[in-house]
Amino acid sequence: MTTAVAILFLILAVLGVITIALAAAGILGRNRIIGIRTAATLSSDQAWKRAHRAGLLPAGAGASVCALFAITAIVLVETQRSEIVAEVMVGCSIAAILAGGVWSTIRASRHAAP
Repeated sequence: MTTAVAILFLILAVLGVITIALAAAGILGRNRIIGIRTAATLSSDQAWKRAHRAGLLPAGAGASVCALFAITAIVLVETQRSEIVAEVMVGCSIAAILAGGVWSTIRASRHAAP
């Protein structure tokens, strides 16, 4: 179970960064379904792109830390080292992706304004 959750958050981290990178590059246009969706980021196409460029660094940092913890958890479970420590690593992975998402959204909203 721990491995499945770790893999899930690893995938979510990668998909989140890819989404923000596509929006920052202008490939993923402004929409209400996927991306950093706040009133400020949805106000214009330019704000959308600016916001996602600003949000890419914190999202990438959060995703990188998330991936590190998730991979550590997977290795711990697969090598039968410690299930408890692996569960803590998964918890840290979740916290990292949440922190990166919050930081990314705050930074994006601030940079969306002209």
